[in-house]
Amino acid sequence: NKLKPAVTAQMTAYFGYLLAFVVGAAACLGAAWRARSVVPDPETRQALTWLFSGSAAWALAYVGFLLVGPALWKHLFYQASLIVGLSVVFAWLWFCSAYSGRGLHRSHAVQKAALVLYLAVTALKVTNPLHGLYYGLEPTGGAFGLVVTHETLYWVVMSVAYALSAAGYLMLLEVFLKAGARTGPLALLTGLTALPAALNVIGHVEPALLDITHEPLGVAVFAVGLLFAYETQFS
Repeated sequence: NKLKPAVTAQMTAYFGYLLAFVVGAAACLGAAWRARSVVPDPETRQALTWLFSGSAAWALAYVGFLLVGPALWKHLFYQASLIVGLSVVFAWLWFCSAYSGRGLHRSHAVQKAALVLYLAVTALKVTNPLHGLYYGLEPTGGAFGLVVTHETLYWVVMSVAYALSAAGYLMLLEVFLKAGARTGPLALLTGLTALPAALNVIGHVEPALLDITHEPLGVAVFAVGLLFAYETQFS
């Protein structure tokens, strides 16, 4: 009887995570479809479509991770989430460059540097079974089966990814300030999008949350806020 509340809480957490990532994937797919019809600039539209489509794939990789049981499939789905998730960072920078009119995304030097960085970090991720410096899988004996434990390289890469993402936000902020637009909603969306970083840290030290990357949920909030609640100002 003493175990029942713990089991119930874990099942609730499991289905809560599953539902959150399914809804996040659906929101990102809906935003990608909407971006194709409401964003007039072709470069911005293409960047947003890739950003939201990639985030949907990222969230769906987590759905697969939660649903499968064997360790091999857990590894494969989590590796997929790591590879797709990193590409979303570059899609975000592409969007920020296109929307702000900076044209950095057209620079061959920038494109080559981004490709080298992406391939180098991806190599660290896919070779994790050899060095174990990025993540590990540990059994829980409950609804989640095997769960992720993040190691040093994960936190280094996440810090770099957030630094790059912050540079993108500064590009957007500059545009809004020059246009005399209200920056409050943008700041709110920024805060909500960055909230998963706090969930990542909490999940690393607190058993109540999973030690996985929660960023797809933040992107889903950004997508809904940008294209459904903030569309006029954004345009």
